[in-house]
Amino acid sequence: MITNTVAATASCDVKEKSFTINITAPSTATISYGAASYCKNINTPQSVTVNGTAGGTFSASPNGGLNINANTGAIDPSTSAPGIYTVTYSLPGSVVCTNVNPSTQVEILPLPNVVQPASVQACDSYTLTTLTVGNYFTQSQLGGSTTPIDITTPLTSSQTVYVYAIDGNGCYNEKSFNVTINSVPTPTFKAPIVTGK
Repeated sequence: MITNTVAATASCDVKEKSFTINITAPSTATISYGAASYCKNINTPQSVTVNGTAGGTFSASPNGGLNINANTGAIDPSTSAPGIYTVTYSLPGSVVCTNVNPSTQVEILPLPNVVQPASVQACDSYTLTTLTVGNYFTQSQLGGSTTPIDITTPLTSSQTVYVYAIDGNGCYNEKSFNVTINSVPTPTFKAPIVTGK
């Protein structure tokens, strides 16, 4: 509180006026994610760490590609488009008492381009075609890795085949298709019946 006092004179009494000045520290913060990049196959929200003033809101640019919660700043890589985004934290408070809004970059990495194979029906056996991305497997690789199928050996039984690929960033993709093997009946012959003349 500040008091302004005017001394008394022969014709005037002492005059005092008081007023209060509030000093407010400016809002400031830094933000960061746990990693600089995330594979698109991650389907759990990734939270942001805010050091400093809480209560702000979040936005991303370019707009529309990154699935971000405006209130918490959490991002969902699995529903976001691959790309590099700038996430900005808009500080709460008045313009006078707000520093520059902090920002950080985060990247959503694309998945290996595994093409969805069509289901196959074949007679007796089927030879798998050569893949440009990934390998064939007899079971899903999402629960653990197994040995790839040797495509030089034809498949002779009906089964689900999985195509799995993983890139240098650790991002993976998997698709599956059915191979149905139909047995070809073995023809039988009967000797002709010869009748006497």
